Amino acid sequence: MNKDILLLHPKDNVITVLKEIPEGSEVEFEREGRKFIIKANKKIPIYHKIAIQDLNIGESVYKYGEVIGIVKKEIKKGDHVHRRNLKSTFA
Repeated sequence: MNKDILLLHPKDNVITVLKEIPEGSEVEFEREGRKFIIKANKKIPIYHKIAIQDLNIGESVYKYGEVIGIVKKEIKKGDHVHRRNLKSTFA
């Protein structure tokens, strides 16, 4: 189990990194007993989110098994997920 990432719910399509991830680095995570590896497309700052699948405009972003936002700019697997490509559903 990778202690540098946090996948909070099997439904999530993002993971939170617990250390800065350099561009091009591989990140390994486990979901429902299966291991996955993704490559960071850019540097991911500590405590930020990285997409674990491609996400299209209008799709929901899940963290904690709940919708935390809507994609406003296409997000590729391995991209940094942040306010420039995500519209928060929180006030």
